[in-house]
Amino acid sequence: MFAPDLPQMTETQLASAYQRTHSGRYLGELYTRYYDNVFAYCLRFTHDREGALDIAQEVFLRAAERIGQLRHTELFAGWLFRIVRNECINFLKAKTWAGNIPETRGGGAASDYDPFTPSAAQEKEQLLDALQAALAESDEGCRALLKEKYVEGLPIAALQARYGLSESAVKMRLARARKQVHDKAEHIAAFTTHCSGVFDR
Repeated sequence: MFAPDLPQMTETQLASAYQRTHSGRYLGELYTRYYDNVFAYCLRFTHDREGALDIAQEVFLRAAERIGQLRHTELFAGWLFRIVRNECINFLKAKTWAGNIPETRGGGAASDYDPFTPSAAQEKEQLLDALQAALAESDEGCRALLKEKYVEGLPIAALQARYGLSESAVKMRLARARKQVHDKAEHIAAFTTHCSGVFDR
């Protein structure tokens, strides 16, 4: 029987193959590629290592259950991180309602932690929706570059190698891509202010 070379398959191909076959090998390859970024996102969002570990596992269980609903497998990364975001929001809402404040990354006292509230969760969700809408209206090159930097987490050096550009040229392209997205989202109140912290990392 033909054995696919999983590392050579794109995420789109892997997602489509899993939809057709429900073979764990395809989901396993997607898990391998995305787990570190999913966990890092959860940790940044929650400041709770144990919680982030639990959420990351739950995300892939949800993805396995729902991937059949994904019509455009080329959008797998954005679809997956929407699940990640929703699971993080649900986790923090549950923490807040239970009166259980997560520890800070620096091990500080709970009194030093800025508690997450449901209203803050809603605001964050609205901002992320705004970002997604702005990206959808941007050109393909802009979307690809921002995805590689901020979703896949590629460092500047990796982008230099991928595009054959100098460090300054990569940074200039990133700046232009960020500006394009910001310009398309200017009608959303406070969007640029809130998102600048994400893009400046």
